[in-house]
Amino acid sequence: MDKNDFLCYFEFQSIEERDFYTDFISCKQSSIQKKYIQHSHGTWEIVCQLEGEVRTQVNDKVFILSPCDIMLIPPNTPHRGSSEESFRDLSLLANGMDFGEFKIIKDYRGDIGNLMSMICRIYTEQEGNYGPLIESLTQALRQMIHHEIGAS
Repeated sequence: MDKNDFLCYFEFQSIEERDFYTDFISCKQSSIQKKYIQHSHGTWEIVCQLEGEVRTQVNDKVFILSPCDIMLIPPNTPHRGSSEESFRDLSLLANGMDFGEFKIIKDYRGDIGNLMSMICRIYTEQEGNYGPLIESLTQALRQMIHHEIGAS
């Protein structure tokens, strides 16, 4: 994946009690597309399906994603997708997240997708002291996804 494909690329450093850590977040909202080649990432990927249906292959299993689907892909997991029609999605890569194993959850209210969009928009605008705000929103995203996983 080319770094120019990302709408948002964010790296921040924060001091939390005695620990110093770097967290990496990148967001990408795809343009209209029909396929993406097999690839993997060194971090968790959260994919929010925005438009169209996509036949997605993760490892050796095939899934059909449609709007309202949120796909949680573990680090270093090969995946690819294709569609006869066009589709759009929003993906977020982030260190420091762990959802156990590959999962697909439903986002019927759009809360997770809206929060992912907000993270990208705030980074893109880069107004004021945006780093701590993005860090807080990312923590909220983690908690929201863990809540949805527990509820399903």
